[in-house]
Amino acid sequence: MLCAILILTTASAAWADTCSDQARAEADQLYEQAMSTYLVDRTMADMKRAIPQLERATKLCPNHDQAWALLCELYWQYGDALPRKTSEQKKVRIGWFEKGIAAGERGYAVNPQNVQAFFFKATNESAAADMHGWSSSMWMLPKMREYMEQVEKMEPNYLYGGKDRFWCEVLVRVPLWLSNRMGYPPEEVAAKIDGQIAREPRYLVNYNYAGRVFYKLDQHDRALNYLTKAIEDDPDALPSQAGVNRMAQRNARVTWLNLTGKPYPQR
Repeated sequence: MLCAILILTTASAAWADTCSDQARAEADQLYEQAMSTYLVDRTMADMKRAIPQLERATKLCPNHDQAWALLCELYWQYGDALPRKTSEQKKVRIGWFEKGIAAGERGYAVNPQNVQAFFFKATNESAAADMHGWSSSMWMLPKMREYMEQVEKMEPNYLYGGKDRFWCEVLVRVPLWLSNRMGYPPEEVAAKIDGQIAREPRYLVNYNYAGRVFYKLDQHDRALNYLTKAIEDDPDALPSQAGVNRMAQRNARVTWLNLTGKPYPQR
């Protein structure tokens, strides 16, 4: 892990001062446009418009770590929204995640303090491995633990509990006994996402993760109550996260249907 960080940090020198002031200004403008586009509702259409803007920004200014970091996040978001039933569909998703890994590596190499680039690079790596099934991707977990510990050092409670949501995602994908064996007891994972909700109840994404975790723990009423909060609470209550909150509300309806076999609010 340390070796990888040193390599990326050293590589940043090769990309330093590689764009003119004019190119930087244009790249900044494209980055701001992409932010404005993406942050509205975070739909697939928003991402399709924002991704080319960021790709253009990174070509104009290869050392624009913010553009690389947001591109890393968007590649993951877009790939994660695609279907995953067939082997061909999984290959397409992996292609997006691999692009996300590359973008994250570039952003982090330019700026080793860019937690967004580091976190979403790890997320892309995990998502790509997951396409081969949990039993084939177990080798990734020690590496992911190191990554999440590094994220916590860089910015505690990054993105309203990104590290804790990561382990929620692991928990819902692997057998409960395996989560225990890995040193992440299901009850502890559930308690931590509960804590993030208590810390910032206006961030609706966490209700979605809590709903999936508690449903797996056979606390179905509690799980559906969390999803109800995600769906019914005001997405604009946390203005800086209004777009992601609206996305969380759409996802919560899908999760409800997947868990219950019924459309919201039927139980």
